[in-house]
Amino acid sequence: MRDELRSLQIAIEQAQLPPDFLTLLGDLWDDSTKHFHVQETYILDYKETIPSKFSDSYGAGIVRLALAFYNSFGGIIIFGVKDRELSVTGIGKPFDVESLNRVLSDCAGIGIECLTKTYAVESFDGPKAISVVLVPRRGITPPARLQRQLGEHLPGKVWLRDRAEVLEATSKHLPLLYSNRRSLPSDFGDNNTVPIHRSFPPSPATMKSFIGRASLIETLWSWFIFGDQRRLYLHGPGGSGKTTLAFEFARMLAETGQHIQSPSGESLDYVIFISGKETELNPYTGKQEVFALRQFENAREQYAQLLYHSGLLDQEEIATADENKLDLLLDDLFSNFSGLIVIDDIDALSRKKLDTGEETLFTKAILAKKRTRILYTLRFPPPYAIKSALEVSGLDEKSELMPFVEVCSIQFGIPMPASSGWNLTLGARV
Repeated sequence: MRDELRSLQIAIEQAQLPPDFLTLLGDLWDDSTKHFHVQETYILDYKETIPSKFSDSYGAGIVRLALAFYNSFGGIIIFGVKDRELSVTGIGKPFDVESLNRVLSDCAGIGIECLTKTYAVESFDGPKAISVVLVPRRGITPPARLQRQLGEHLPGKVWLRDRAEVLEATSKHLPLLYSNRRSLPSDFGDNNTVPIHRSFPPSPATMKSFIGRASLIETLWSWFIFGDQRRLYLHGPGGSGKTTLAFEFARMLAETGQHIQSPSGESLDYVIFISGKETELNPYTGKQEVFALRQFENAREQYAQLLYHSGLLDQEEIATADENKLDLLLDDLFSNFSGLIVIDDIDALSRKKLDTGEETLFTKAILAKKRTRILYTLRFPPPYAIKSALEVSGLDEKSELMPFVEVCSIQFGIPMPASSGWNLTLGARV
């Protein structure tokens, strides 16, 4: 963390503004020039004037900024400062924080208790007053989402703070939104975090770029962090993109897992992806082919692969371990480590009327001391777990289809189709 921001982050973590100017803002202030010398960043923003109301465009912008700070790392807004010059202009009245809190509650449907304090600052023109508003950092709760229209902004938007900007959240921001957000991005590269154990096959995607699926990806993040279901089923026809979706989610989780925390305080220890897929569609030939990377053909092999990729079973023991040993090692895994297990194409076993191992893993996940979540992919929704099933359909025509076509055009070196007169119904094996 930058030293000059430390006092701000302490105030945010303690949800308390100190009584004097220097304790909070002394490291940001240059007394010789009577200017602030720290630019806007993840937790700091300057505003010249206090909004007269929160229903006009400027006031709505303050509400938007507060929601972005809340969703990210918390923040400090200083009113009475020109943001380009960082000079103090002063304010004519204190900031009405009660009105802001009420508007935030009405707009987002949650209680956000922002704080404010007025400080006196010595300028060359004499003492001037500034208002400081502290926006708390959201805890381990779902991101604040706009529930009703705010100015020109329609319901459903989620904002976050990225450096000195307020951005609408996309799928690339989900690891940040669903992390504990206790460290600023500049601190993410420190050496104090332990890498997440992971074991993945090569990416199943045909396309080099992962396109769209923001809503589905966010549902997976919400399920993993906040959901009560121990298992979730991604279902859809062949080529719909369920394997790629599961793989991309697992990859994102493993790469940012050091900063992931459940509401009960548990951290992430591992992410494992195994597959029972028998055949796959070759998108270049349009034909079904044998899947060369299949890892299990029955429940016993599935358990052995889980234990091997978790590091609890070595290669030589895979063939010789009996069911009792596998069962004990699974208990050890579920009781001592928290993680995500992805099991691809589980219906390759059910189609042959073989034991899929689902009930065994489900029972162990329920009884385990640690927090394990299991993500399955299959073609049809499981009749025994409809409420724990998520359909993976084709690409959204309005927001995902054209970006997908553009990526295909670039990757395969073919011209874009005409903008009109064509109709595509595409799966999403991207």
